[in-house]
Amino acid sequence: MLKPVLLSGLVGLSIASFAIAPNAQAQGITYQAQIQSTASPTIPALELQQFVQVQKRWKGIEQQSQGQMVQAIKSEGLTPERFMAILKQKQSPTPSDEPLSTDDNTKFEKIIAKFQKIEEDSIPKKEKAIISQGLDIQRFGQIQRTIQQDPALQEKVKKMLGEDTQQPAKQP
Repeated sequence: MLKPVLLSGLVGLSIASFAIAPNAQAQGITYQAQIQSTASPTIPALELQQFVQVQKRWKGIEQQSQGQMVQAIKSEGLTPERFMAILKQKQSPTPSDEPLSTDDNTKFEKIIAKFQKIEEDSIPKKEKAIISQGLDIQRFGQIQRTIQQDPALQEKVKKMLGEDTQQPAKQP
């Protein structure tokens, strides 16, 4: 019963780290901001396979980051559920009946700072995953944008990601 809550909380943690930590995104690589306005309308099969392999590596990097985020929460003496409750309270447009204690607020801010560091530390790993597959960052961004704009390509990538689950991607 705790696993589904924790898993959904972890997804929320990743999203929360981006939503609360715009500075981490600004300092990080925004691949789409680096690409030129002319994206290739077609993606060669080899590049599509390279893109899929990068996505698999990124999934591992993101899972590692989520584990580090859980540890960051626990190291400050909160549970993931309590952290999510504080996050929800802070994001709520209406004030809560129970204001946050100074201690909880301090813990929360420390955790957010750790999340930013975790996200910043994942950037070189993601870059390495791109380069190790034979793509440059700009081309990766072009492929990513092309896929985002083409539902048929999105389905093809999903299928490619699902077909190769027996063979884990090499770690960078």
